[in-house]
Amino acid sequence: MLRLLLIAGLATTLSAQVVINELQPVPPTGEPEWVELYNPSDTDVALANLYLYDRTSRASLSGVVVPARGFAILTRDTDDLKLLRRIPAIARLYQVALPTLNNTTESIFLATRDTVVLDSVYYDMRWGIRGRTLERIDPLRPGYLRDNIGACIAPDSATCGYDNSLSLVERDVQVRSLRVDAGRALTIELANRGKTTFEQLPIAFRIRRPTGESWHELGHVTIEYLPPAATSAHTFGLAEVGITPALGVGEFLLQAIALADDQRKWNDTAIATFFQPLSLQQLVINELMYDPLDGKSEYIELANPSSDTLLLGGLLLGDQLPPQSVLPSIPIPPGGYAVVALDTGIWTTFPELRERSQCVVLRASWSLGNSGDLVVLANPDGSVIDSVRYTPSWHFWGLKNTKGRSLEKLMPSLPSADRLSWSSSTSERGGTPAAPNSILPQEQSLLQLSAAPNPFSPHSTDPRLQQTTITFRLPWQSARVTLRVFDAAGLPVRQLANGMYSGAEGALLWDGRNDAGFAVGAGAYVLLLEATSALSSETLHERAVIIIGK
Repeated sequence: MLRLLLIAGLATTLSAQVVINELQPVPPTGEPEWVELYNPSDTDVALANLYLYDRTSRASLSGVVVPARGFAILTRDTDDLKLLRRIPAIARLYQVALPTLNNTTESIFLATRDTVVLDSVYYDMRWGIRGRTLERIDPLRPGYLRDNIGACIAPDSATCGYDNSLSLVERDVQVRSLRVDAGRALTIELANRGKTTFEQLPIAFRIRRPTGESWHELGHVTIEYLPPAATSAHTFGLAEVGITPALGVGEFLLQAIALADDQRKWNDTAIATFFQPLSLQQLVINELMYDPLDGKSEYIELANPSSDTLLLGGLLLGDQLPPQSVLPSIPIPPGGYAVVALDTGIWTTFPELRERSQCVVLRASWSLGNSGDLVVLANPDGSVIDSVRYTPSWHFWGLKNTKGRSLEKLMPSLPSADRLSWSSSTSERGGTPAAPNSILPQEQSLLQLSAAPNPFSPHSTDPRLQQTTITFRLPWQSARVTLRVFDAAGLPVRQLANGMYSGAEGALLWDGRNDAGFAVGAGAYVLLLEATSALSSETLHERAVIIIGK
């Protein structure tokens, strides 16, 4: 064995017909170690009477044949290797009792029984990457040279039965990187890893959303002259490759493809993620729950007033500049909503949101202040999309207790920074996350007042006729409502509401009794509804007649 080590350094590799071409000394879990041999000659080579050695043991290669200009793979378990690696049919696979490959440093020899070395490889795992193979760069140069061994760069982490990823081939263009800078330009870096000069190299681009939709073809650019071993970077405006505002806004994946007729397709592409920035108020803050009931959650509702589906992925939200939290990739359809809750307590009040993709619980280091705060929505580059600095005084002035009641916008398109754009939610649950705001104006709304059943009687033997439900509809989304009952002589009988805070629609029950609790007599009674807009001094009145039977 000492003799073997002494002659290992001789440059006998140059005359070898078969070389050690690739090693897997530290395989991923479940994969056996293996060694790939390469035959650069034009005839098949049988390895009868040859052995594969390490420093302490050897394995017979009897029966192994390496095809002309092809590969033979040696491993202890061919079945496991076939399950884990895509081995081409032209490569030959042999089960051999290989020496154990060291996980640190090792010398491997291809030699005769009397230790005449035909080829050798020395490796140090500090040169490699765990789970990736070590490749011989040039099969005609000695395998014990440091600059002739490197870690595989193929996506599959190995080239078992294929040309090595580091070896020099006739035609090979690599797209090394692709990046998009600040939404204005892209830079693509190319390398010619082959022997042939590319006089003109077309590059195609395509784009899609990260949500899994199909790719959309964009434009092409042409790179002029890329000689062997050259690396070059090229910058283009986004419009030059077909990225325009018409594509919409939000998060995208951009792919660059070198249209080179080369021998390695796996390194012809690169992908970059970028964000088409939203313009000011293209996505707006629409509702704020800053002081929820105990055990409930603060939340911020965002509304999409645009005609495009928007993705939140990469947007920033917080209570300072720049905002502290990065939002996940939630799609918001045109006219739709997204809810960002700061605690899972939101599901207690609004259990329907648990299954909604438009609701996300954000583990944030910030919260909404009960005495007022700043809320900022921004693009990934920090440019502000919308912001609001609210105070509790924005609630409807007549509410004594606003705890558990959100601030809602009258309309999403109104400026968020204007206090007149906001008022208190009229929803019975205190807010309307992921739904139209309760104070959203309704077009062509009329003041309406009605009662059913009518007539009715507190003395009726039919429980359904013992009380009436009085319903009203207002032309505003928030108002103060007073509802009184008068008899035929105009005398007051019952006050059902006195300055009650109400939404656009409401209902009250009257059991046919007066304020003292006594049933009134049969006859006609007049309902008088007085409603005052919560946002102005406008007041409307409406009357209706109710009949009480005997």
